[in-house]
Amino acid sequence: YYNIESLELEKGRFFNEAESNSGSPVVVLGDEIASSLFGNFDPIGKEVRLYGRKFTVIGVLKKQGSGLFGGSK
Repeated sequence: YYNIESLELEKGRFFNEAESNSGSPVVVLGDEIASSLFGNFDPIGKEVRLYGRKFTVIGVLKKQGSGLFGGSK
């Protein structure tokens, strides 16, 4: 997905193959979500809860232009 969508990271890194294959509890957040959850604090290494599970933030995507319905992509 990362290569197909040509996503750019602002900080951190994207999933590696081992994490993807094993379903490691790591997550890459979009810029707006990272800002909403962590404000000006660095989210890398912090935990977020999704669907009742804890995930460690390993990356934040670079802010992109507006999406089709107004939010960032």
